[in-house]
Amino acid sequence: MAEKLKDAIEKTIKKSPEEIKKELPGLLQEFKSATLDDAIGAVSALGGFKGILEKIGGVDRINEVGKAIKDIMPDIIPTINEIVQNNIKGNPDLSKAFEKIKSAKVTAGMDLVDMGIGIKTKFDSGMMTVENGLEGADLTLVLPTQTLLDLYPQLASGKMSDIMKIFTGGKLKIKGALMKGAALMPLFTELGKIGKK
Repeated sequence: MAEKLKDAIEKTIKKSPEEIKKELPGLLQEFKSATLDDAIGAVSALGGFKGILEKIGGVDRINEVGKAIKDIMPDIIPTINEIVQNNIKGNPDLSKAFEKIKSAKVTAGMDLVDMGIGIKTKFDSGMMTVENGLEGADLTLVLPTQTLLDLYPQLASGKMSDIMKIFTGGKLKIKGALMKGAALMPLFTELGKIGKK
């Protein structure tokens, strides 16, 4: 599945933003059964996120695609949630990571300002669901695309000190209850460890 996913990503990122918008719902359905290991394998085979960014054509191109797909976000979020839930339940490491935040009740928003996309992620009872829009978020991360890409290595490191630097280093603008977001730190630490396997 990882090889098939890699090929699909490689073909898709060469298409126009409008073509990607048209094909994305079908691709998500097609790869609904892909596991986290499949995704990590596909991304690694493409040179990691840095390699994919180069193949896509940089930050401006990512923003073009984001702007093109923002109207279909409400339609694709249910499939994204299904993929996430299946992976949490089907991957012991991921399940363990979410177990670490079982008592957390946090809704974290992501304002992808360059794309005009606002989504929120609800964490409750060790599960996670994605919703369209920012209303009702306890805290919102205001993320220009370049900032998100710059911070990714720290976020993926799995080191608590690196993750804390993201929130205290001034590169990231956060609106709302930052302390509520601190309840998610153990999850980011575990996700970083999973990504390194």
